[in-house]
Amino acid sequence: RVAFIGGGDSEYTRVKARLCNAVDEGGDAAEQTAARVSGLTAAVALGHTAPVTSGDVVVVTACCGATGSFAVQLAKAAGASVVGTVGSAAKVDAAKQLGVDRVLNYRHESLADVLAAEYPGGV
Repeated sequence: RVAFIGGGDSEYTRVKARLCNAVDEGGDAAEQTAARVSGLTAAVALGHTAPVTSGDVVVVTACCGATGSFAVQLAKAAGASVVGTVGSAAKVDAAKQLGVDRVLNYRHESLADVLAAEYPGGV
C-alpha cells in the first residue's frame, strides 16, 4: 500500500513510483495520507512561502490541529517563538506540550490586542 499526494481524490490512479510513500501495513491509509498532507502544507508555508528563521515570532492558528501542530514543531525547530491560538481550555495544555510559547484562547482573549501589547515589533 502506498500514499500519493497530489493525485486528487480517486480510488485508482497511475503515478510514478518515486512520488509514492509506503503506508504502514497496520495503519489507516487515509489517516496516514492526511498526516502527510498536513506536514507538507506546514513545511511549504514555513519553509518556502514565509521562511522562518531563528528569532522570528510566528503565529499559528489552530495550533493543536493537524497542520497547526506540524507548523508549531517546524517553527520551534527553526528557532522561532510561537504564538498559538486555541478555542478551548483543554487545548491550552496540549499547545504547551507542543512547545507553544504563548498560548491564546481566542474565546477569552483578542489576538489583535495580545499581538499589539506583547509583540509591538510585529510577528
